[in-house]
Amino acid sequence: MTQPGYSAKPYPSAATGRPGYVGPMNINERRERQEGYTAKWEVHLLLAGFYQPQWFLGGCFCFPCTAFIQRRTLLMVDRDQDNWQYYRCCGGMCAPCCTEKMTKLTTGRERFCLAVETCCCPDCAVRGNRFLMQTHYGLENTCFDKMFFALTLCCGIWAADCLEHVADVLFRLFLGCCTAQIAHEMDVKGYPQGHYLDSPAQPLMC
Repeated sequence: MTQPGYSAKPYPSAATGRPGYVGPMNINERRERQEGYTAKWEVHLLLAGFYQPQWFLGGCFCFPCTAFIQRRTLLMVDRDQDNWQYYRCCGGMCAPCCTEKMTKLTTGRERFCLAVETCCCPDCAVRGNRFLMQTHYGLENTCFDKMFFALTLCCGIWAADCLEHVADVLFRLFLGCCTAQIAHEMDVKGYPQGHYLDSPAQPLMC
């Protein structure tokens, strides 16, 4: 039974194959729930490139490919082709009212839609991958993470012509660091092992 205030279609628990992550009904609840995560990332966001240089470079210069590959891994498509049914635009990090509307359009076209997402909205695609990783292991956003994300967003919106190259460098640095951090987390923890929602302290909400 779905907990009140949460969507009726939970993501699968990657560790057990049964439903685990349940998306909040609105963006405020999502933020509140994300604020409750306390687990630490295995490596700092800016240092991730030193641990996963291939993923860092791929995230900087070939982000559609790396974002696509990581989303496939997060959904465990390589292990079970049926897991494409759990694809959600931007990893489901948007409010479910938007996600459910998009799901009606993406059903049966998941591969194509993920390719469009990673090519046309790489920022949202990488943030979606990071969101899936956070909800899987209960990982927190540090103050630095939030400041870095905000700076990247502001530069992309308000950058003048003289700052265009600076904004581009920051954007690519953001994509590379996030991609490398996700890859390192999966390697160290042995994704999908150790699912946060399957721990005794955090029972399944479905």
